[in-house]
Amino acid sequence: MLIARYLDSSEFGLFALVFTYLELFRTVADFGVEPVLIRRMVVDRSAWPGLLKSAIALKLCLATTASLLALALSGLFGYGDSFRSLLPLAIPSLFATSATNVLTVPYFAGLALHRISGIWVASGALYIAAILGGGIAGFGIHSFIILSVAYDCMNLIGVFLVSRRKGEIRSGACTRVLVDILWEAKAPALASFFVTSYVRVGILLVGVWGDMRTVGNFALATRLAEGFKLISGALATSTFPLFTRFAKSGSRKEINRFFYTLCGLLAGGMVIVALLVQYWLRSFLPIVFPRYGDLGSLLVPLTWAMVFVFVNMQASALFSGFGFFWLTTCAAAINFVISMVANTMLIPTYGGIGASWAYLLTEGVNSSFQLAAATALLVTRHGRLLQPKDIGAPE
Repeated sequence: MLIARYLDSSEFGLFALVFTYLELFRTVADFGVEPVLIRRMVVDRSAWPGLLKSAIALKLCLATTASLLALALSGLFGYGDSFRSLLPLAIPSLFATSATNVLTVPYFAGLALHRISGIWVASGALYIAAILGGGIAGFGIHSFIILSVAYDCMNLIGVFLVSRRKGEIRSGACTRVLVDILWEAKAPALASFFVTSYVRVGILLVGVWGDMRTVGNFALATRLAEGFKLISGALATSTFPLFTRFAKSGSRKEINRFFYTLCGLLAGGMVIVALLVQYWLRSFLPIVFPRYGDLGSLLVPLTWAMVFVFVNMQASALFSGFGFFWLTTCAAAINFVISMVANTMLIPTYGGIGASWAYLLTEGVNSSFQLAAATALLVTRHGRLLQPKDIGAPE
């Protein structure tokens, strides 16, 4: 969002397209490995020693594959030479984020994020300072892409140093275990691809049917709304280990109460935020971002979509905690189809506003499916809900 203040809407549109395009290939670099590792670690802590080092090597191989695919398919959407020339500058972020994600697994599984939160705060502060300095110095789009990659690299270096000091990185994992993890990760990997695709298809298709100024306006509105999505994702990542523990030893009554109370509180809080955006905060957008168009009309539907996103994230964490990754995959596949149809129908006529309403529609349908599936899951599972044999761990 800070970068948007120093670039005009056309430049920011190109900046957003580069990183949005790479997000599709980040799903290849991650391949759903982290949820599987977290779940295995929560259920059977003794299986962890030696796994992390081999998992890092695996993720780097996946990131290399993703990078080559991204470069080879860079002409797929017809964004032009400027897009293809900027893409190699952003490619290193695939390696940095892929390695960082796997290094944070022990802290997510052990509910010990406080051990690395200082790294994110420090690197975030440096990143903001660099953007402000770059804005004053008149940096262009190339420099801001390099700064964004440097931020990802700072996170990687910081988490790596802490992990090595804590003794989390050890040798000894066998190839068979990694193959088992890849096999188990196929469902969350496919779900991740569908989720990323349906969330980002709006920006990508606006880039196909609109100009870069339209892309920039919609991308900025999306980034503003996604501030709430980041909070939702962090909460879901934190509750995922709790759902796994509930599934291992909790009762149906305890899980029901926790899940529905949490979803109600999160959705209710987000409704209040959406009302504030619709009737008050949107009036300040032209003051903060004077070089952009009517952001309010784009932001309001996106903010209301976040009400559903908060619920959907918790439902996905619940399914993953039970080991039912295929439910998340089914939901993501349905959302992908709905999003493609809605965006294809609305964007050519309504541009960015059509993409905003398509996203709201998709998340609303997503909530209906996931809540129905969660209710069915919680009603039919009893007593000791998850056994070690369910994930291949020793009994």
